[in-house]
Amino acid sequence: MRRTRRSLTEARQRLPGDTKTAESRTPRCSWEARSPAAGLIEAFARNSPQGLGKPPGPGGLDVLRRNPGAIPVVFRHGPEAVGTLARYGDEGVALVGQYGDDMLDFLRRTPDEAGDLARRATEALDAARRLKEVGLHSDEAAGLIDTILDASVHGSGDRVVIGTFRPPTGGPGYIDEALENGGVYFNTPPGLYRDALAGNRQIMEEVNREFLRGQMRAGVDRIELVGESIRQVLTKRADSFTAVELRLLMDEASRFGYRLQEGVWVRGASTP
Repeated sequence: MRRTRRSLTEARQRLPGDTKTAESRTPRCSWEARSPAAGLIEAFARNSPQGLGKPPGPGGLDVLRRNPGAIPVVFRHGPEAVGTLARYGDEGVALVGQYGDDMLDFLRRTPDEAGDLARRATEALDAARRLKEVGLHSDEAAGLIDTILDASVHGSGDRVVIGTFRPPTGGPGYIDEALENGGVYFNTPPGLYRDALAGNRQIMEEVNREFLRGQMRAGVDRIELVGESIRQVLTKRADSFTAVELRLLMDEASRFGYRLQEGVWVRGASTP
């Protein structure tokens, strides 16, 4: 019987005693199966900053294999996740693999002109773990806090915005306010407080305080609480980190030349 060119090619691809072609013998994880989601994985592989985008991007796929926790996040968020993870590569995928949707949102929303947020977040998490070990009275503490702040202070402008993520009265939280209308804000990488610091409240409060002290030393024009009044925070959310920040401002802001005017700490303002 005469064989066609195609049948001869298929025969050469088979091994003796094997009924499958060489291509079909290549193992595939379930998430690599041909589906719309598989296309997202390949898109990530092609766009990975590691330069491993040789279709189908095996290097990019390897990044996801090493961090399987990131795979469901890619499936849930689609091209948005692909774009974010392609920007940050191995470090970003590792972070999302460990901290999931919250880390993806952090990497996606946080202003990052230098493109090094994933590196800074990784260093901040490591610094927090070390700070938990050595404590606030260690000679290392100041440097470790600086490393945490390097990944936790975001935005720009002539004001600092503080508050809660979701004000009880509704409206935008402090991060939304800063992103929409300008301002510097404090937001640690996901997992830093509950995981890296193991919920050490004393350390986290001091990091919050150092954020505000650093901004006042730098001479930011004003510090604003948004979404709530000072009274509401101190009476209804007295145990919150926002309340910690307000007490710090009431105790120390005057030493840096700030005065409270209509709910805003203003630098250089005269005493009423």
